[in-house]
Amino acid sequence: MNKEKEYEALRERAEESTRHFELNYSKDLRDLDRMLKPEELKLAQGFPKSYIIDRDPDGNPYPVKDQVARIGNSVVPIMAMKLAQANIA
Repeated sequence: MNKEKEYEALRERAEESTRHFELNYSKDLRDLDRMLKPEELKLAQGFPKSYIIDRDPDGNPYPVKDQVARIGNSVVPIMAMKLAQANIA
C-alpha cells in the first residue's frame, strides 16, 4: 500500500471514530458542560454551608454574576486561617 492510500485509510478511520463519538457520547458531555452554581463554588472553596453569599447584610439579593465573582476573588477560609496561625506563631 502506498503512503497516500495509507493516509486516506487513516483519515477515514479517524472520521468514522469522530462520527461514532458524536453520535454516542457528545450529548452526554454537553449535559456535563455547565457552570457551577455559586453554592457549589462556595462549598468547593471550603466555605461552610452557613456562609451567606447570595445577599448583602440588608437582605438585598446579589446577582449570580456577583456571587461568582465574590467567591472567585475570595481567600479560602482554611488558607486564611493557616496564614494567620503562621503569623502569630
